[in-house]
Amino acid sequence: MIRGLLRTGFGFATAATFVASSWTLWQSPFAAPYRIKTEAELTVALDRALNRDATPAIFEARIDSALNAGEADEAVAILRLADARRIAVTPDRRARIAEAEALAEGWSACLACAINADDCPDLTRVAACNLPIEMTPIGDAKAITRALADHMAGREIDKIDLSLGVVGLASTAGVLMSGGSSVTIKAGATALRVARKTGAINLGLMDEITSLATGALQLDRASDVLSGAARPIDLIDTTRAAKLTSAAADIGRFTNAMPVGDAFAVLRYAETTDELARLARVAESAGGNTRGTLAVLGKSRVLRLTHRLTELAMLAIALVAALAAQILTILFWYIRRQFRPPAPTRNQPRKHAS
Repeated sequence: MIRGLLRTGFGFATAATFVASSWTLWQSPFAAPYRIKTEAELTVALDRALNRDATPAIFEARIDSALNAGEADEAVAILRLADARRIAVTPDRRARIAEAEALAEGWSACLACAINADDCPDLTRVAACNLPIEMTPIGDAKAITRALADHMAGREIDKIDLSLGVVGLASTAGVLMSGGSSVTIKAGATALRVARKTGAINLGLMDEITSLATGALQLDRASDVLSGAARPIDLIDTTRAAKLTSAAADIGRFTNAMPVGDAFAVLRYAETTDELARLARVAESAGGNTRGTLAVLGKSRVLRLTHRLTELAMLAIALVAALAAQILTILFWYIRRQFRPPAPTRNQPRKHAS
């Protein structure tokens, strides 16, 4: 009787699991199985990953690689992360970092960098010497003036430089607000324009930015703008420029969260505007340690940490696994029952040993 009750209860449990699994799968939990982690969740995930895998040996290897590549500011970022996590770094490596950083500094080098971003020794100096000038409306106005002059002279226009200049100037005036605050868009558009000149943008992202900028420009109104009959904002279609301003806003989130030189370096990791947005979330969680974290853990792993399975997807996986286990248990019980030798009946004579 007890066995019968157990079998009946197990059958009801299997049926209930089947119904629950069917209902959950009916909700299409795997159509969008991942959700974006909150800033607090991402901070915890990054901290856990660094605690588990960021050993002193990895830090030293990353520092050596940065120094050998001439990336003094990258080595400084990694050292900053090591100090924040109390990871020991040998004195000789600290001395090499300080020496490499000193070689990249100096007023003469900064003056040349301010005039031409191509003369900057690294991205930190681009941020310190060249970007402050470009961050003013003068930098945006220069970009627009260059493009309009090229258009009137019949020369090829640098559409990317023009688009970003218009976005920056329009956001300064508070006209273009799509994709984020005007201050964030202005900072991002200028940083993107300067980063493009210094080659600090991945080719994949640059292709996408180029497509967005080309679609947003309305060069047929260039003559009206040059004559004063139209405003610079009239050069762009604000609706089609929404993704471009969103990308600029994401870069602005970089510059808000960390030193601008580090923001340029982090920008190099982004291959698409989607990755740009995900890295911006990392920047808001990791702050000034974003560059060092990416250098130590790698981009692929950091980007994976920005998402997690939705609760519905996790429930569906658990229910399917439970149902599969129950079905296997029933099959195992049935197979054992089929191959079990029949029990002797009460009337069947037993064989006695002679």
